[in-house]
Amino acid sequence: FGAWQVSEAVMGAHFGVSRTVIREALARLNGRGLIRKDRASHWIAGPLSARLLSDAHAIRRQLEPGAVAQGAQRVPRGRLAAMREALRMALERGAALSQGEVEALEDDLHGGCVAAAPNRLLAEAVRGAQVGRVVNRLFGTHLGIHDERPMLSEHRLVLDHLLAGDRDGAEAAMRFHLDADHERARARLKVLSVFDAPAAAPYLTKLH
Repeated sequence: FGAWQVSEAVMGAHFGVSRTVIREALARLNGRGLIRKDRASHWIAGPLSARLLSDAHAIRRQLEPGAVAQGAQRVPRGRLAAMREALRMALERGAALSQGEVEALEDDLHGGCVAAAPNRLLAEAVRGAQVGRVVNRLFGTHLGIHDERPMLSEHRLVLDHLLAGDRDGAEAAMRFHLDADHERARARLKVLSVFDAPAAAPYLTKLH
């Protein structure tokens, strides 16, 4: 929350790498729309806002269903079936999943299938718009284990359509999931806003 200025020099010292490496990393983040430069050429991060979340969701809703459907055609059927089985087992366990397990299940669909899409520009555009996943990760990290069964059921429905060769159904199920997940991320962002912020990294300076 708020805007932060990023110091290349302090960041390099913190991670023990050269400023050349830091500039390359920051340039990549800038290319994905996650940070920007101000008029004085300072790197600025944030704010993570409901408006940013909604804007990113609009992009995802247009692009991600097609990217997942394209990518899934290049993922071995056995791998898709394994993703589906992992979701079934996770749903049987109910809410008792670690944050790492939740992220791995999310990455199957939103990461693996998208990455397999033959259109590299499309895949990169989708990855850069997945701000909702950042909010969900922060929520799980700072508030602990929570019930992700609705999300898992939505993923399972997408994979059911993919395994049946129903691309239109998969895209429709993906849009439904993205809409539902956007509402969850918006609610989680509101919850996160009332908590005290953790100590900032030394290379970040709060602007406002």
